[in-house]
Amino acid sequence: MLRQKIRIGFPLIGSKEWIGGITYIEMFVKAINTLEPEKKPKLYLIIYDHSLKNYELYKYFISYFDGILFTGMNLPEALEVLGKNFIYCFNEECLYRHIDFYYPVLGATPVPCPFAFWIPDFQHFYYPELFSKTEANSRTLSYQKIAYESAYLVLSSQSAQNDFYKIFPHPMTKTRVLPFYALQEKEWFISNPLEISKKYKIPEKYLICCNQFWAHKNHLCLFKAISELKKNGITIPIVCTGSTRDYRNTHYMDEIIEQIKKLGIHDEIYILGNIPRLDQIALIRQSMAIIQPSLFEGWSTVVEDARILGKTIILSDLPVHLEQATPYARYFKRNDYWDLKNNLEKLLPDLFPGPDIEKEKLAPSQSISLVKNFATQFMELVLESVNNTVNKSVINSSADLFSKHIVGITYLFEENDFSSVKITPTCKSLLKFPRYADFLIQYGKALKTQNKKYWNYFYNLGIKVIVKKIHKNDGILQELVNYFKEKSVFNKEEYLLMQLITKFSSKDFLVRFYFNLGKSYEITYPKKSSTYYNKALKILKKIQNKNIVQLYRMASCYMRINDFKKTKELFGKIINKTTISRLISGSYFHLGEVALEEKDLVQAKEYFNKCLALVPDHQKAKEYIAAIQIKT
Repeated sequence: MLRQKIRIGFPLIGSKEWIGGITYIEMFVKAINTLEPEKKPKLYLIIYDHSLKNYELYKYFISYFDGILFTGMNLPEALEVLGKNFIYCFNEECLYRHIDFYYPVLGATPVPCPFAFWIPDFQHFYYPELFSKTEANSRTLSYQKIAYESAYLVLSSQSAQNDFYKIFPHPMTKTRVLPFYALQEKEWFISNPLEISKKYKIPEKYLICCNQFWAHKNHLCLFKAISELKKNGITIPIVCTGSTRDYRNTHYMDEIIEQIKKLGIHDEIYILGNIPRLDQIALIRQSMAIIQPSLFEGWSTVVEDARILGKTIILSDLPVHLEQATPYARYFKRNDYWDLKNNLEKLLPDLFPGPDIEKEKLAPSQSISLVKNFATQFMELVLESVNNTVNKSVINSSADLFSKHIVGITYLFEENDFSSVKITPTCKSLLKFPRYADFLIQYGKALKTQNKKYWNYFYNLGIKVIVKKIHKNDGILQELVNYFKEKSVFNKEEYLLMQLITKFSSKDFLVRFYFNLGKSYEITYPKKSSTYYNKALKILKKIQNKNIVQLYRMASCYMRINDFKKTKELFGKIINKTTISRLISGSYFHLGEVALEEKDLVQAKEYFNKCLALVPDHQKAKEYIAAIQIKT
C-alpha cells in the first residue's frame, strides 16, 4: 500500500553553462506546488558531491522543496555549503529509502527505485558536426538503451516524440509528452525594469536574446540581420544573456566576437553572460521583444518566459516552436537572416520598451490551466510507475544499523573533550563494512577543519580499516575506485592512501585497480586515464609467463590508450590460444570497437556478429550493430 504522501527526488541538474536544466527543475517543482494539498507529493532535491558547486543556482527556489538529500563522501563541504538543513544519505541504498520516485534520469543508467528517463532533444542526429564523435556515439547508444530497456521516457514536446519514433521505430519504453509551463512570481514585479537595464548600462530600447552561446543557438543569424538593418539606417541594440562557454567548442565565443566586429555592430551588441534570474526577468520585461533564433530545441524555456509575461517573441520556424506557440509569437525562416531582417523591419515600428501591464495581468489566467495540467499528468506517470514497481530497493539490516551508529558517533564528535573516547563495541562493529572506513576518514577530516584535537585518531582508524581490507579481501576494489574517481588532484591524505594501497596490494589487484581508475577518468580527465592504464601495463609487462587473463587485461589497456596495433595483435593471439568462450567473445567485441575507431564499419559489424555467435545476449554488441545500421 502506498504512503499517504509520495516522495519525489529531483537530482540537482544544470550549471552556469546549462541554465536550461535548472529552469526545467524549477518549473517542475513550482507546477507540482499548485496541486491540491491531498494530491501534492513531498519534493526533495538530491545533491551529490559533484553537484554541490551548483547548489547556489538553486537557492532562489529552494523553498519549494520539502527537504534536501545529500549523498557523497565530501561531508565537510556539504556542511559548509548546505548548513545543517539536509538529510545525509551515507550511500545510495540510504538515498533510495527516502524517495518513492526519481526524476529525471539523464543518460542510460537506471536507478534502483521507480524512475523515468528524460531526453531533452535529439540534436546530435540533426547536427552531428556540433559534437565530438565520442559524444555523438555515446548519446546514440545511450538513447538506444533507453528505447529498448527502460520502462518510462519523458519527452518535452510532440516534436521530440516524433524524432524519437523516427529514430527508434519500435521501442519498448512507454513515452510521455510533458511540455512544461511557467508561473509568474511576485518577486518578478518588485524591481523597476528600467533601473535594472541602467544597472547593466544598456539603453532603454532593445531586443533581448536569452540563450547560452552554443553553436545551435544561431546567434550569428540574428547578428547578420542586425547588421543589414544598420546598413538601412535602423540601429537596434541586442542584449544577450546566457553562458559564453560552449564545452563542445571552447573557441566558439572568440569566433562570435570576431564576427560581431566584422559585421560592424560591436556598439549594438551587449553580452551580459549569466546574470541572476530576477535581473533576467526584469530585462525581458523592459525589452521591446524577445528573439529566439535557435536551430534546435526540445521545449524552449525562454518561450515560456514570453508566454507568462505577455511579451512579443520572434522565433525561428522550428516544428517545436510552432507547437509551443504563444499568443504574441512571430516566425522567420530559421536559416535565413534576410527573412529575420525583413520581419524585424516590419515589427519594430509597433514595438515599445517596458512592461505591458495589461498583457502581464492576462498571462497568468491563460497559463494556470496549462501548469496544473502539466503537474497532473506528471503525477499520473509517477503513480503508474510506483504502482507497477514490484522489486523496490530496500536497505539491508547492516545499513539500518549503521544509520543508528551515525547518530551516536555524531554526538561523540560534538563533545568538547575527546580524551575519554575509546574504540567501543559500537565503533568496532563499523569496521565490518568497507564504506564505514571512509565515513571515519571523512569525519576525521571534518574535525581537522574545526581544529579539533583528535581528528587524526578517527582519520587513521579509517585508513587502517581500508588497508586491512585490501590486505585480506579484494572486494573493496570498487569502493576504492569510487573514492578516487573524478579527482583531478590528490591532496596529501589521498596521496598517502594511494601509497598504502600500492604497498599492501597484490599485483593482480593493482592491475584491476588501475584499470578501473582509468575507466572512471576516461571522460573527465583523459590524460589521467592514460596514466592509470599505463600503470597497469607496467605491472603486467613485468609478469613472467602471463596467463590468458593477464594477456586479455594487457590487450584491453593497449586499446584504451589507442595503441591499436598491439591491441589487435594480442586479441588475435588470445582468440587462437584459448577455448574460453567468454574471453574469445570479449576479444571479438573489442576488435569490433577498434574497427569502429578505424572507421571500418564492415569489419566492425563482422567482429560484433562473431561476438554474438558466442554470447547471444551481449547487449553492447547488439547496440553497436544497431548503431552501425542507423549510420549505414
